[in-house]
Amino acid sequence: MRLKKILILIIILLASSIFGRSRYDFSQFRYDKRHSGVSQSPGPMRRPKLLWSFALKAIVTGAPLFKDGVLYFG
Repeated sequence: MRLKKILILIIILLASSIFGRSRYDFSQFRYDKRHSGVSQSPGPMRRPKLLWSFALKAIVTGAPLFKDGVLYFG
């Protein structure tokens, strides 16, 4: 019974890693394992417009990450 549960979990994890990948997803810092920062994704067609800003009391030294519509930083 336990082996069956482990096998099902492995199948689910493998399936999610295969089907859950986006062609232009930056899932780690500077795009790839070499941290090259080079991507094949197309850039913006026109100059981006600032939509919001946020005043902080301290300097943010980490790199921001934008994934699934959420911005992470800190």
